[in-house]
Amino acid sequence: MFFEPVSDEAATLRKGGAFGNVIPAFEQHFPDWKTAEVVLVGTGGSQQASVLADAVRCQLYPFTALGKMGQVVDLGNFRSKETPDQYYDALGYVIGKLLEENKKVVILSDQPEAAFGAYLGRLEIPEEVTYAHIGPRFALGEPELEPEAVTFNKRVLTYEPERLARFFTLGYQRYFVESQVLETLSELNLQAVRYGELYQQLPEAEPYLRQADMGCFELSAIRQGDMAGSLFPSPGGFDAIEACQLARYAGLAPKLDCFVMAGYDPSADPINAGARQVAVMTWYLIEGMLLRKPIPPVASMRKYSVKVHSTVDEVVFYEDTATQRWWMEVPFSQDLGRQRPRTHLVACSEQDYHTTRKDELPQRWWQAFES
Repeated sequence: MFFEPVSDEAATLRKGGAFGNVIPAFEQHFPDWKTAEVVLVGTGGSQQASVLADAVRCQLYPFTALGKMGQVVDLGNFRSKETPDQYYDALGYVIGKLLEENKKVVILSDQPEAAFGAYLGRLEIPEEVTYAHIGPRFALGEPELEPEAVTFNKRVLTYEPERLARFFTLGYQRYFVESQVLETLSELNLQAVRYGELYQQLPEAEPYLRQADMGCFELSAIRQGDMAGSLFPSPGGFDAIEACQLARYAGLAPKLDCFVMAGYDPSADPINAGARQVAVMTWYLIEGMLLRKPIPPVASMRKYSVKVHSTVDEVVFYEDTATQRWWMEVPFSQDLGRQRPRTHLVACSEQDYHTTRKDELPQRWWQAFES
């Protein structure tokens, strides 16, 4: 058996018409998950029991139920293993099986290392993976020398066989990151967006999440005043409302089928304020997943052609007027100079359109062109 039941305390809160009482959850009997659309999984990490997931359940279960709640199921907590490798393999196997059944998986983990296990699960789907990471650091430390909490993304980036198509980091804080690391990311064309670039411009983060197949939200990306119990507390970072908006963006993202929220120290959260913050984020994430709409065909979108004096003569934008989401055509770099270069659609923002109208190709265009 891969799972343990939810805590007794959480189980007692499953009553009335609230969130926790209208979804099947693992108490005495393992729930039927095959008819569900969204699956909730708790985990502590490679060698510890889960604390965050049950703390979040105690806050989440009394919340208002969402529409289509019959399509959400809580499988309980994934069992810890004797070694990190056993944990990664087992978690990857379980997540892979859920994804093969077209489930959207939400993972609540005390340790961010669960993201690597989730990545192994995503590799069970025979497609390249676009991975969006929200965190104050890049977690690219050396796995053999440093704790798993600061190395898990290095495992993702170096895993063989390589199936990682793109990697985005959103919300990093410059005072935590060495210049050499930024230079390495730039050389590898891995995209990193500083928190200051998103401050009061949070919609600029949405297109990155819209492109993602999986994501990880490190709770340390939220400022300490709004997230008690984060593993690496800092006065800077996203506020509580911004964190909930990012979670909803992830939920609405049409391709994203696995999302991890991780990095929790219960000893630093004596009144469960941090657990309550994660519960609200989870509620908005699941709401977004249940309201998700597919990307409409290009022919049904509003088209804008913008002339520029740059590497290309024109950039074509498309707007889905129903959702106010934007895309732009970007040519493949190897086709530049051809009379009709091949192009691919890249998620973008309305601000990218306005930047192009000023005869300036937006940064997002260059990132896609050079990748």
